[in-house]
Amino acid sequence: METRPLKQNFLSVFGEKSNPIKFVKTPGRINLIGEHTDYNDGFVLPVAIDKFIFMAGRVRDDKKIVIYSDNEKEKVETELNAIHPNKNTQWVNYPLGVYHFLQKETNKLQGVEIFFSGDIPIGRGLSSSAALEVATCYLLILLFNIKIAPIKMAKICKKSENEFVGVPCGIMDQFVCVLAKEAKALFIDCRDLHYEYVPIESKNINIMVIDSGVKRKLAISSYKQRRNECENAVKLLKKSIPELDNLRDLSVAKFKEYGNILPEILRKRVKHVIYENNRVNKGVIFLKNGNLKEFGKIMYESHASLKDDYEVSCRELDILVETAKKCEGVIGSRMTGAGFGGSTVTLAETEKNEEIMSIIKEQYFKETGINPDIYACKSVNGAGEIKQVDS
Repeated sequence: METRPLKQNFLSVFGEKSNPIKFVKTPGRINLIGEHTDYNDGFVLPVAIDKFIFMAGRVRDDKKIVIYSDNEKEKVETELNAIHPNKNTQWVNYPLGVYHFLQKETNKLQGVEIFFSGDIPIGRGLSSSAALEVATCYLLILLFNIKIAPIKMAKICKKSENEFVGVPCGIMDQFVCVLAKEAKALFIDCRDLHYEYVPIESKNINIMVIDSGVKRKLAISSYKQRRNECENAVKLLKKSIPELDNLRDLSVAKFKEYGNILPEILRKRVKHVIYENNRVNKGVIFLKNGNLKEFGKIMYESHASLKDDYEVSCRELDILVETAKKCEGVIGSRMTGAGFGGSTVTLAETEKNEEIMSIIKEQYFKETGINPDIYACKSVNGAGEIKQVDS
C-alpha cells in the first residue's frame, strides 16, 4: 500500500487536523526451520516476507487512544489511564498491550489516533499478531520521538503478547519483524538473542507460502499445553541431570541415556525439540554453502517430527507437504507456525513455479475440497517508516 491511499484512508476515519501523520509498515514472517524451539531457549531460522501491516497515526491533544482496524471495519476507544485487555474485541489487545508496556517503559505517551490495514492472512502461521505489535511500537516511537534499541522493541512486543494478550509465545516472531533483512534469513539464538544473517534467496529460488485454509482454532490452548509439557519434561530430567535448566541444554547423547525416564508423550516432545535445534544449526551451514538439496531434506525431517513427535500438524498440512514433495522443482516443504492449521513453506525452483502451484491447487482441492491460497513471496526488511509521498 502506498502512503497516499494510506493517508487518505486515515483521514476518511479521523479527519483533517494540524498534527503530523506518520506511516509505518511491518512484514509478516515464515519460519524456514526451528519450530517450537524458541520458548525452549533454542534456535530458529525465520525470514520476513512481503505481506505487511500498514499503519498510520498521529498524536492527539488529550489522553484518548482511538484505534481503527480497516480489516475489521471497527473502531475502539479508550483512555491512556484506563488501558486493560478488551474481552469483546480481541484484535485491539495487540496494539493496546504494546501501548501499555511502552508507556510503562518511557512514560512519554499521550493520546493517539491509529489506522491500520494489512494483507497478512490471519491465523495462518505468518505472525500477523507480531507484525501488528511491532508496527504499533515503531509508530509510537516515531510519533513521540522515543529512542529505543531494536531488540528492546522486540522484547516489549513479546511482553505485550505474553502478559496482556495472554499468549505464551517466544520472541522469534517479534524479533524477525523488527530486524529482518532482504534476501536473508535470520538465525536467532533465543537464549541470549545472538543473531546472524544467513543468505537465503536467489533469482532461481522461490519462497512459496501455501495457506491450508484451516484456521488454527486450537493453537492457543494446544500451544500452552506443548509449552507445559516441555517444562514438565525438564523437571523430570533435572532429577537425573541436575545442571539441566532447559531443553536447549539437553544433548542427543543425554537424551538417549535418560529419555526413558520420561512418559512417552513427554519423550516425544523432547525428541522433537533437541533434534529440531540440530536441524537449525545444520540448516545454517547448508544455506551458507548453497546446499539447498540438503536444506530441503531437513525441512521434510522437520515436518515429520512436528507431525509424529510434537503432534501439531493436521491432515491438510500433511497433504500440502506430501503433494509438494512429489512436484518436480520443489526443494523442500514443511508446516510453519504453531500448527493445527495455518500454512506450509515450500522452497521451489522459480522456473517451475506456475507448474508447482497448479499441481498443488488441483491435488489439494481434490483431497480436501479447499482452494488453497498460494503466495510467491520475497524476503524483505523488517519494520520501517514509509516516507510520505504527498504534501
